[in-house]
Amino acid sequence: MSLKPCLISTVAFRTTEMIRTSSSLALSIFAAVFATSGALASDDALPDGPWKVMEIDGAASAEDVASTLTISADGTASGQAGCNRFTTQATIEGQSLTFGAIAVTRMMCSEAEMQQEKRFLDALAATARWENVDGALALYDGTNKERLRFGSALSEISFKVALPQGETVDTLKVTYECESRSLDVEYINAGPISLAILRMPDETVVASQVISGSGVRYAGGEYVWWTKGMKDASLQNVRAGEDAPVETCTAP
Repeated sequence: MSLKPCLISTVAFRTTEMIRTSSSLALSIFAAVFATSGALASDDALPDGPWKVMEIDGAASAEDVASTLTISADGTASGQAGCNRFTTQATIEGQSLTFGAIAVTRMMCSEAEMQQEKRFLDALAATARWENVDGALALYDGTNKERLRFGSALSEISFKVALPQGETVDTLKVTYECESRSLDVEYINAGPISLAILRMPDETVVASQVISGSGVRYAGGEYVWWTKGMKDASLQNVRAGEDAPVETCTAP
């Protein structure tokens, strides 16, 4: 059976409202989580990121192309150049910032992605110093020309799930009152695919349905989400072990 992916954009739904999309072949989920570590305080040292480029050599980043940068505590710098992933070593001394040889994967993408990738990598390689410009991260070359400007970190999660021809996608959004928080959960069912997107205050978890003796059980990252009907549910952080406390949640 041949599969031809397409995109279904997510939209805002009222609590407990059921939406059925037209026949489709792929499901695309996009979750944006603001990372507070990305904002630059005036006297801070250069933070790790992640950062997303806004301008390259004074020109705005292409609308549908993401170029990103993360610098770890050990100086390892990596991210998405446009089409390909890259990694390099950053050397930071006060406002001075330089990057070593840049290793890049070798995929081919659209012309727009490849063009931005080249501009981004050229600018990154020429970097000589960094500066905080109104909360944004600006990188300059040795002639003091601004080459790159990054916005406050925006972490993006996206993926596609291919579905057989003729399948529909049902989406249900429910708000639960749990013992320690309110929790928005979006259920997505499409043929054999069943997902629960848990939107927590500090992260978004995409959980997939797994085998369960009773009720419906989803697992994603370090969390297990278990529902019995749409009204009653429970949340457990399994990283704390099998005996970790279970938080009870109820939909109004």
